[in-house]
Amino acid sequence: MSKAKPTVLRLPIVLRELEVTAVSQVSPLMRRITLGGEQLGAFHSNGFDLPAFRSEGPDDHVKILLPDPKTGELHLPRQADGILDWGGGGRPTGRSYTPRSYDPTSGELHIDFVMHGHGPAALWAASAKRGDRLHIAGPKSSLLIPDADWYILAGDETALPAIANWLERLPRSARVTALIQISDGGARIELNAPDTAEIVWLEDPQMRAQTLVEAVERLEWPAGDGFVWGAGERDAVRALRKHLIEVRGHDKSALDVVAYWHKGIEDEAMAAAQHRLHQLSDLLGPHALRAATTLRLADHIAGGATSVAQLVEKTGADALGLRLLVPVLLEYGILEGTPESLSLGVIGQRLREDQHDFEHFDLAGANARMDLAWAGLYQAVVGRTNGYASVFGRPFWQDMAADGELAASFDEEMAEWAQYWTGPVAKYICVPPGGTVSDVGGGAGVLLAAILRLNPQARGILVELPTAVKSAEPVLESQGVIDRVTLAAQSFFEPLPAASTQVLAHILHHWPDAEAVRILQRAREAAGPDGDIYVVERDHDPNGKDAKLSLQMYVLFGGRERTREEIDALAKAAGLKSNGARVTGPDLVVHHYRAETLEREGQKPIGR
Repeated sequence: MSKAKPTVLRLPIVLRELEVTAVSQVSPLMRRITLGGEQLGAFHSNGFDLPAFRSEGPDDHVKILLPDPKTGELHLPRQADGILDWGGGGRPTGRSYTPRSYDPTSGELHIDFVMHGHGPAALWAASAKRGDRLHIAGPKSSLLIPDADWYILAGDETALPAIANWLERLPRSARVTALIQISDGGARIELNAPDTAEIVWLEDPQMRAQTLVEAVERLEWPAGDGFVWGAGERDAVRALRKHLIEVRGHDKSALDVVAYWHKGIEDEAMAAAQHRLHQLSDLLGPHALRAATTLRLADHIAGGATSVAQLVEKTGADALGLRLLVPVLLEYGILEGTPESLSLGVIGQRLREDQHDFEHFDLAGANARMDLAWAGLYQAVVGRTNGYASVFGRPFWQDMAADGELAASFDEEMAEWAQYWTGPVAKYICVPPGGTVSDVGGGAGVLLAAILRLNPQARGILVELPTAVKSAEPVLESQGVIDRVTLAAQSFFEPLPAASTQVLAHILHHWPDAEAVRILQRAREAAGPDGDIYVVERDHDPNGKDAKLSLQMYVLFGGRERTREEIDALAKAAGLKSNGARVTGPDLVVHHYRAETLEREGQKPIGR
């Protein structure tokens, strides 16, 4: 590892309210705002003693907090002990800027703004005047200048304050090259650089990414351990980092290259993207919610257990674990009050009122277990193992077979969902008078019951796993068709019971292509040479709203949602030919296949 690896100094994050004490022009394109106020020194806030402002590194960042540009409202966090508490409310418009300098003696903090004509921070700076108030937070850390044999600084005009800081703070004898990309000659500023420094101004009105990168590529690489610092537009930074690591072979620990802005993306959009990124990456919230649901905390609190101690007694949970969980549930608004006096937040109330939500998050049920399988997404995508199995140690169907309660919850969920689609689908399943229809993988028998009600002379076979067969009996009995149904508890890959009409509804998406073809082959064998096979799957658009569902099928089972053409291809591989298809609600396609091409008298294709 290079000796030029820098040290990072962590600092407490402090919210400060400051006042504009002076405004000056550093260049036609850069404006300097000088800030002062008592809160640059040590002060007391929200019950905490807070330290004076510090900026130890050349490229430190403070967050400037501004009102919402649409509403004009300024939402500020609360000061906590060394951190900020953002709570559950709105957030201010925040932008990061490098302190150009700070003098603790005079109590003056200088921040330089590039006047590019847009963005809330630049617009604020353009109109700022003495007496204006500004809230800042940070810096939260400082990257200290490392001891290196040489330095390369590369950045555009947004990086000028940091580059100026680097050049001022380096030893006067330092060997340093600074490459600075500017959009206009008016962006040049005076730089207090070491005597031997080489300063290269790269004027480029279009601010192209390759301008800065090509300048670095042309450099003669010095001998010894060096440090490279860079900042600017995202594409330039990305290409620069790639060159430094992959072409130059520079040690990653001896460089710091970061994106300051993004061409073609407004500041507000980028800030929203950053906020969304943190939302997407928050794994604590989903797990805390499921833990609270499984412990039935909402029910216990509604029943009068309103302290952590009482909840420990009711749930039998570990006292320390529950004491640590409750503040997080308070932060997310699931609970309200204090650990000694708890009540339900709006989310907690909904968990009690909506049984479907409760069951979805209860870790004792299949839904929550399937959600947890997302942790195996990476393993599935790289092809190492089934995603579900990588999390739980065995594939989904083996897990269901080993845990009767888990399987029952899955069957119950599937039966509830089936109520929405079986009616429209059943009317397109043609069963010859006196014939037999076999529902392969029919779950709780909801679809088979609907088909038999429409075909009172027909008989039915339900082919399913033992737990599903057991849950189907009361459903079939309640629909008055149980006396016409044979229950076959078996695998789909075994020879299937003979029936001239075979139905596979929402089965193929659970399986990879090879297994899906094998199931279709079994159905063809069971239907006989003149039989009919109906396949019901989603009307899949690979780029549409069910993209997430398709990925979930892949993680859980190794299967996926398929287009009509892809399902036809599986059927062809199984020795079947299409006899038409029909789109029905909700967003489903009923595919009709036969093992031979002649149409039976009086039966027409169902149409595509």
